[in-house]
Amino acid sequence: MNNIVFLKAFVSVFFILLSASVKSVELNFITLEVAPWAYKNSYGVVSGAFPDIVHELEKETGYSIKVTLAPFGFSRIVRELEAGRQDCTMIIEGKKREGKFFLGERVVDLPVGVIAKKNIILNDYNDLKGLKVSVHKALEIVEGFTQDPLVKKEYDSGYESGLRKIYHGRVDAVAGVLPTIKYLAKSVEMEEVLGFPLVLKKEPIYLQCSKKIKDVAYIKKLNKAIVSLRNSLAFKEVMKKNNMLFEGD
Repeated sequence: MNNIVFLKAFVSVFFILLSASVKSVELNFITLEVAPWAYKNSYGVVSGAFPDIVHELEKETGYSIKVTLAPFGFSRIVRELEAGRQDCTMIIEGKKREGKFFLGERVVDLPVGVIAKKNIILNDYNDLKGLKVSVHKALEIVEGFTQDPLVKKEYDSGYESGLRKIYHGRVDAVAGVLPTIKYLAKSVEMEEVLGFPLVLKKEPIYLQCSKKIKDVAYIKKLNKAIVSLRNSLAFKEVMKKNNMLFEGD
């Protein structure tokens, strides 16, 4: 009897210690502050697809992950990861960042393309020829697009400028990350002004971690969790909730 009681107590303590050891892993993730990927809502709470994905990874791994937002542009993210102040991010790979970090699993493919005024039908790339398109100056849309003289381009600092230009008839379309353009159009009540988007490419977003991370085993567990999550209903619900799904997803 005493042996049974002792065994039960030992098993209980073992699982408590095991649970505590898993939960003791604390990681810092940083990402771009751009809706609907990651942003602060009207209450100042970090919202969007990124923090929702992080929450699912926490459930899968048992890790505690703190999220930090960086203004649009990758320079701060690069500095934070290189210094080891942040552990991981989920962003496009980028040639300038190649080899700087541990490259993990593909998380999601981000649709990039063009949305035109409602009266302009975009079936394929050829339909862009002759149009005047607002382009986010920080983004490379697709190979050849920048150099194509048949597509007239106006470079703007943000999608809001492009949407305003569409509204006032100064451009025909806006090019860039489609979920963000759609989100901003909805926020300024311009959804009815725009037609269906033309997806030009799917830009893969990867887990990328600092080479100064405390233990590379953390990355292996995160990779395994991402593979599991990517094929789950929960992941699709996260994408749907944050308006990140497009036709074909």
